[in-house]
Amino acid sequence: MPYTKKVWTDRTVERPLTFIMQNNTDGTITLIPSEGDIITTGTPITATNLNAIETQYDNAMADGLIEAQNWVKLFGLGGPSAIKNVDLNTISETGFYRTNRGDANVVNDPAIGSGEHAYIYIIHIEHDPLWAIQSAWDYNNISQWTRTKVNGVWTSWKQAPLKDNPIFTGVLTSNGKLVASAGGQAVDIKAGPTEDHAYIGFYKDSQDQTNRSGWLGYGSAASDDLNITNTLGHIRFAPSSGYVYLGDYGAALEAPANTNIYLKKSANEYFRISTGQQDMQFGATSLTFTNGKIKNNYGTLTIECSAAAGNYSILSAPGSDGDVYLQCGSEARVTAPGTTSAFKPILASAFQVNSVKEAKENIEVASDGALEKILSTTVYDYHLKTDLEGKLPHEVKKRKGLIIGEAPNELVNGKDDTAIDLYAMNSLLWKALQEMNLKVDILEHKLKSKTSREKK
Repeated sequence: MPYTKKVWTDRTVERPLTFIMQNNTDGTITLIPSEGDIITTGTPITATNLNAIETQYDNAMADGLIEAQNWVKLFGLGGPSAIKNVDLNTISETGFYRTNRGDANVVNDPAIGSGEHAYIYIIHIEHDPLWAIQSAWDYNNISQWTRTKVNGVWTSWKQAPLKDNPIFTGVLTSNGKLVASAGGQAVDIKAGPTEDHAYIGFYKDSQDQTNRSGWLGYGSAASDDLNITNTLGHIRFAPSSGYVYLGDYGAALEAPANTNIYLKKSANEYFRISTGQQDMQFGATSLTFTNGKIKNNYGTLTIECSAAAGNYSILSAPGSDGDVYLQCGSEARVTAPGTTSAFKPILASAFQVNSVKEAKENIEVASDGALEKILSTTVYDYHLKTDLEGKLPHEVKKRKGLIIGEAPNELVNGKDDTAIDLYAMNSLLWKALQEMNLKVDILEHKLKSKTSREKK
């Protein structure tokens, strides 16, 4: 019941506050009003009037509480949240609301995602017409969003990490550990809606978190290569036990057919293993291992061992019938490490020269004169210059040999005519021995003839 206001009036008389004093027999005094004429009677202060005030106050308070409760319910307080199927940008009163995203009148709401309910709860906090914040939850508690009004302009909705598989936009920063606990594929790094590349960046320097020190992933939309890059130092694959595999680690222990595995420094400096061609390659045009062959397509091929490894290299063909082939277009040379002219000896049980008739052309019987050539060629004792490196002459045994330029021309060989052909030298000695034997036979024949004549 609404409160009925009472208009109170004052009582006015001719002589206000005027009294006649009467002495009583018991010694007391009675004051008898002597106000004269009454001008206005006024509103009497009586129990009825005062109780009416109390009654109307109680009724007004009860009615006001009901009205207040009904008013705050308009904003979702003290009862169910208020329904607001409107443009969410137009909500201007702080309160708790709910809206149906399937309603055509509802706009500027979070898009409905997989598993989400069309209805969402909304909390709106209004600072003034230019500044406010809204938070929203879907009925199924799958997703939560928030946005703010900044200087009169609403920002886009941002999804909070409430759902089982949240989708974040922007930068997600964690100042502690980021732990993924799941069986199987625990972490997925996926490309964005328009960027066809995805990678993980690493920033090692705690004082410089702007310069990337390394990254792992697909760094460019223009390339399908998976990259591991370290701008500061090495990349190490160091298991505490077992192996490091490049390729399929299954039973076959090999990469898929027709694929390449690269260890690459630059465009022309790399190591490649090709499963399609069954070869290994160092560099763009240099060393290759193909079908059991080692080939240097660029320059000199050097196989070197260190002193710590035993100071020797081995080319081995296992088995009693195994052969080792050294193939070249011109000649094979044995020199000191790092040189092409400091020659070194070969030690073996025999040096065999292929001499089958089928390997030869233009075969002729050697002409005479071998003995004369041998007798006219000086044999020298000498040191090789390399023999004296770091030593005195008396500390090194001298060698015996011929000098190119003095030796018979048929003994000179090698692509630059700087070597003596030992097989040719032995053959020349063989021929000289035959010539000497012929001379001996002639001398013996002459001696026998002379002796026979003398006996006669």
